[in-house]
Amino acid sequence: MGVWLNNDAVLDRAATTLGVHRHTMRTRLTQIAQILQLDLSTFDGRARAWAALRATSREKAETPPLISPRLGTLDA
Repeated sequence: MGVWLNNDAVLDRAATTLGVHRHTMRTRLTQIAQILQLDLSTFDGRARAWAALRATSREKAETPPLISPRLGTLDA
């Protein structure tokens, strides 16, 4: 899910980054959303997922950026 969030929640880009088919990526995200009881189609759902990943990350470098790298980040 972190790769998907890092790719601006774009399924095809995340799948390419991971080297999996887009249908595999979609299935995995659906399973994650069901387990976590999140609606990843909403900003709120994605924000909660991002916050959970950030909170559980061992190193700051492993966390998704707050804003797309193309736009800059709020992380200092």
